[in-house]
Amino acid sequence: MATKVEDYIKEWDKGKEWIDGFTRDFPELDSLADAVALSSSKKAPMVGDVSLASSVRQIPRASIQQLPTMSVEVNGTKISIPAYICEFLVRRMVFNQDTFGKGILSTMQIGAESALTHGFQAATASIGNIMNDFGSTMRLVHYNDVVIEPGVFDISDTSYDITRTRVTKRKLKKLLKAAKANPNTTWNVEALEELIALGPNTNNLSQYLPPTRDNQSLALSDDTYDIMVRNEYGPYGEICTFTTNIKKPLREYKSKSKFGYPRLNFLVIDPAQLTPFGVSRVRLASPSANYANIYLQSTAKMLLLNADPPVFQKGSFTTPITLKRGALWQTADPNAEVKLQELSNSTLTQFENVLKFVDNQIYAIMGVTPNNLPGGQQAGGGAYQNKVSSTMEKASSDMATTQITNIVENFIRQYALTALDLFVSEQVGETELIVDDKCKNAINALARGEFDKANPVDPMTGMPVDPMTGMPAQFVPTIGDDNVIVINWAEFYDNIKTWTVDIDLSMSGDELEEKKRGDLQDMLTVSSQTADPNDPVAKQRKMALEDELLKDVAPDVAKATESAPQQPMAPQAEQLPPV
Repeated sequence: MATKVEDYIKEWDKGKEWIDGFTRDFPELDSLADAVALSSSKKAPMVGDVSLASSVRQIPRASIQQLPTMSVEVNGTKISIPAYICEFLVRRMVFNQDTFGKGILSTMQIGAESALTHGFQAATASIGNIMNDFGSTMRLVHYNDVVIEPGVFDISDTSYDITRTRVTKRKLKKLLKAAKANPNTTWNVEALEELIALGPNTNNLSQYLPPTRDNQSLALSDDTYDIMVRNEYGPYGEICTFTTNIKKPLREYKSKSKFGYPRLNFLVIDPAQLTPFGVSRVRLASPSANYANIYLQSTAKMLLLNADPPVFQKGSFTTPITLKRGALWQTADPNAEVKLQELSNSTLTQFENVLKFVDNQIYAIMGVTPNNLPGGQQAGGGAYQNKVSSTMEKASSDMATTQITNIVENFIRQYALTALDLFVSEQVGETELIVDDKCKNAINALARGEFDKANPVDPMTGMPVDPMTGMPAQFVPTIGDDNVIVINWAEFYDNIKTWTVDIDLSMSGDELEEKKRGDLQDMLTVSSQTADPNDPVAKQRKMALEDELLKDVAPDVAKATESAPQQPMAPQAEQLPPV
């Protein structure tokens, strides 16, 4: 009877064969995206086009220009303590910039570029310690290291996925040492020791590179181990880490996620019916690029010949002459007629038009609208006509960029929700969480609002009063100056019934803060002009707006104001009706 690991190895082999059938031309797509030859042979034709290569790099840079602004909705509301804490976790833990290397912004741009080239890009949320700071990072997975369920023509229909990781011997020994030191480890120490004793795999790592980038030193490598991780989709799905060398699981446990989000997320730019990974725009544009280069090859010799034409001098030659480029032939007759002739080809006059047509076809497939002239102006038009043309061209270009931006936003939203669920579900016990000022101020403002509702202001003293005791009440912020909040993670996770993440790549964080500041200023102006000066509730509302604006514009002044002792308001004289 086959063991579970043997079944997983069969799944890997069968799924790898299934996926390899769809990704066999990916090395050629990489060469096309780089506008280089499809083969490393010296006689190989140069197939590719710079417009195709530039579009593949231009689209991600235009679509993903800054870190996304985000908000989290928990149990149907964005205005709650769990929502503010989850928003902080997404901002600081999920989209972690403290990786001391490739940040989240560049990772997303590289992933979008790969999705345009291949049709898809897989990314997984990797959780662990980063420079002693526990968090999650986005890790892009190579298409050669991804396996889904065989027979599935849409990634979203798979019930599991398997990813391969290359692990060095030193890292595996470090993992074994940590597993031995942890009495609650989920790793199989005996299986790890057996795997290290067997030695690394012999891998042909050149399969990761196209022929033009092939490095002979990578042809065979015996420095790494092949480690596979199988993720089962669904709530509390089974996760198994195994290798093809031994028939024992290296690690086996159930996911703590009650939502069951897939750990592996796929960015698909152009979905297709009968391919799991979508359609590559480079693959669609390459026939046009090939046609242009074939046409160029057929006319290159004629161009070179015309660049240095032979010179013919009229005369008699006693032997057959082979004409050569740049040749000069003379005769003994001093009265011979000298005549310069050029070999020409009428198709050469149309070559530039053909190239422009092919470039426009490639730009149309890639969804890019290039500028025909500097500044987006069209030749032969007046100032108004040029302005209208430039505006229409910019709108078209913005629309093409927005298409990719919206697709990437949806992918980032799914990844953020997966990484947030992974982070929260893996927390244990009751711990202290240090939040930033944005999260602290939002939670304290929410608590202040609840305090004001529960303790109305006494019109005589202007101070909040506890309705139960009739004594003056004092507000105590939920989070103090140390920015620490204590969270019981089990209760926190259990109380979450539904949640979602909103992502916006079109507006930067600075623009969002500026818009918020402008709204606060407008509200404060309207409140100052329309509010009743004798209404204590209106005064309290105005003070709250001023405090919020000061926290955003001048936090030092706001903090000094909060620490200053509050003086009770003097009782106001009763307004007597006129006699």
